[in-house]
Amino acid sequence: MSAERGPRLLRTRKGDMLFPSLLLLGDLAAVFGAALATYGLRFASGLFPTPLGVPAFSVYLLAGGSTALVCASVFYQRGHYAARRRGDLRRDLGDLAGGLTVSLALLLSFLFFWRGYSFSRSFVVSFAAVAYLTLLFARRLLRALQGRAYARGRGVLNVALLGASPMTERVWRLFAEQPSYGLRPLGLIREAGMDTGPPDLPVLGDSGALEAIVARHELDTVVVTLPFARYERIVELTGRLSALNVNSYLVPDLVGLLTTRLHHLEIEGLPFLAFRHVPLSGLGRVLKRSLDLAVAGLALVLLAPLLALIALAVLAGDGRPVLYGQVRLGRDGRRFTIRKFRTMRRDAELAGAGWSQPDDARRTRLGGFLRASSLDELPQLWNVLTGEMSLVGPRPERPEYATGFAASIPRYFERHRVRSGITGWAQVNGLRGDTPIEERTRYDLFYVENWSLAFDLKILWLTLRAVLSRKNAY
Repeated sequence: MSAERGPRLLRTRKGDMLFPSLLLLGDLAAVFGAALATYGLRFASGLFPTPLGVPAFSVYLLAGGSTALVCASVFYQRGHYAARRRGDLRRDLGDLAGGLTVSLALLLSFLFFWRGYSFSRSFVVSFAAVAYLTLLFARRLLRALQGRAYARGRGVLNVALLGASPMTERVWRLFAEQPSYGLRPLGLIREAGMDTGPPDLPVLGDSGALEAIVARHELDTVVVTLPFARYERIVELTGRLSALNVNSYLVPDLVGLLTTRLHHLEIEGLPFLAFRHVPLSGLGRVLKRSLDLAVAGLALVLLAPLLALIALAVLAGDGRPVLYGQVRLGRDGRRFTIRKFRTMRRDAELAGAGWSQPDDARRTRLGGFLRASSLDELPQLWNVLTGEMSLVGPRPERPEYATGFAASIPRYFERHRVRSGITGWAQVNGLRGDTPIEERTRYDLFYVENWSLAFDLKILWLTLRAVLSRKNAY
């Protein structure tokens, strides 16, 4: 009886260890160098006064080294050194800003409680700016070196796709269009009894000859794109790939179930995958409500003269009522009355509800301007203050429309898991007015499952640009 063999190691390339290690060393050197450069500039250059004298270099040297270690630890915890992590300029800018902010917050909190030494506040501010620039320079330099290495084939993994599903072409396009991951797609391994896949994908062979294909093409990674319904076959294929010492990943066809990244939870060693994830809960809900109350309350106070002027203009132009109330569906399907400045004639809906159209004949003379400028929506700040709406969220629909939408659009009512908003992700992407409800729902679901306070602030900022463009506002 032969001795039992230990588990084989998965294939890797030197780039999986080399570039993360270089990033780590680069960050350490950048932060430590920034500390030394800032000390020299602030205290030794003679450009700035030092009324309290020049502090001991050894203390700042120790502080610089400690700060470098703290920054590297925070960056590591935030996943900066993961193998084959995409690093474009936009992502590096955000990653470094967030990581450096957290690091400095930790250090300043420690210094607040430890009174053994007082560091120059001007030094801390200057160091933060210099460290950010040196970190960014080091990151971009190493990214450029990594890109050149991948372009020459160094550290690149040979990848094949196995099986055909709606995900197959998307995965292929991802690898082909994003060489910064260091993944080189070679072709498709066909699965018996299934479609051959997108016609422009090279075919490497059939899954029955999996072992020969792996050896012939020196495959490092195989991405299985079979439908999730073929679970038993997926288990069999990944087992064969494991025995061949090949990395295997599963990208099941879950697009119909998910609009965001998959979330997971581990309980006593058992993995749980979340197909429905609502980040807007607990503390997040408290933060969002706090933002709503602060902004809506302040806006109502500051805009009171403008609101009064618009009300007088509506009254003078077409008489009462000044405000128009309409029943809408909000969070959890609750009905509430949304308020707007009236922009339509009083008899506009005698024949029933209808979508507004460009050059709508039902509009009043002032109504066209109010709709185009979105000023008619301002009374909804009161809906926000009372908790019926939020500043940001899916736009509420009339109950009669929502019932029809739910019958024809999968997952439509999931957009009602959060408060409706004055503005939303769909609206800042140009989907206002009579635009396809299917497209708006897709954007709304993305917002629901990817909420963050920063996302809300981004949407509020983009709303200003969308209002100024007046696209689909009528």
